[in-house]
Amino acid sequence: MVLKKIWHIIAYLLQSLRYGLLCAFSYPAFVRLKKEHHTIFVVDYFDGIYADFYQNIVAELNRAGKEVYFCYSKKLPFSEQLRLEQARFIPQYFVQYLDNVILICASIPNVKFKGTKCKIVQIFHGFASMGSGFGEEFIKEYSTKFQCSVVRFAAVYSDWCEFAPLYKFLSTWLSRKIESRIIGGKGESAIPYIHIRDLCELIKTIILKTDELPDFDIYNASPNGSTSHKELFEISTRYYYGEVIKPINLPKFLAYPALIVRKLLQIFKLTCEDPFEQFWMVKYIDKKLDIDSSYTVSKLNWQTKPRYHINRRL
Repeated sequence: MVLKKIWHIIAYLLQSLRYGLLCAFSYPAFVRLKKEHHTIFVVDYFDGIYADFYQNIVAELNRAGKEVYFCYSKKLPFSEQLRLEQARFIPQYFVQYLDNVILICASIPNVKFKGTKCKIVQIFHGFASMGSGFGEEFIKEYSTKFQCSVVRFAAVYSDWCEFAPLYKFLSTWLSRKIESRIIGGKGESAIPYIHIRDLCELIKTIILKTDELPDFDIYNASPNGSTSHKELFEISTRYYYGEVIKPINLPKFLAYPALIVRKLLQIFKLTCEDPFEQFWMVKYIDKKLDIDSSYTVSKLNWQTKPRYHINRRL
């Protein structure tokens, strides 16, 4: 315990030194950007599925004559308090040197501050395991100093199916496993999904409409409504097997015993596969997260394309 505290203190001192050096070396670059009135685009999600598409957005905007720069971040396993202090450093530093900054936070259920680099490299660490309400309120504080847009992401997927839960569902339903036909509850668990191309189009729209948007606003990167497990199961199995497969509905009250059995099988080495399902997921069985994106559609003149809807892509 003592060693852990000492490590956190050392880590904090190292990070403070790092930021001090960062300010010293990056000051000329930020002064130049301020004079030229460029845009710094601080992105939340920049991982795997997002990276190539975001870089394409930057390339398109640069070709159109709009200079956009990304900041870079890498999550380190420090305490939440340390990450919070690091997160507060970001806008405080930008406010000193920049005229035009767009902060975009991601994910309807949670906000995590991560990023990648494009032209200017500015390192920061931020919101990890912190609620979206906290993140949005934190950013709203700085909307009086520079423009802030909050984007709440639906579950983001692409044709490669990188969204982990969706991949797990499909790989299980389309397999020959015993549980391949089992759906939790009545199969009414539902969340919204958005294709990465629709998401990138929304972000590009926000950047291009910067001058027309309010200093602080919240947008939903999501289609209206949601898509249930029952719908996904019916569509995927019908197209894969060429016929309608009837699912086996596992009642909610049996979900906990089923998870305990799977855990015991793993403990006794009767299976080497880590169960994807977790105990905290049980409370969400047969619950819907329906989203109304009408405000986003009207404000940005943007909407998801039917061809990219998850039912079509499957």
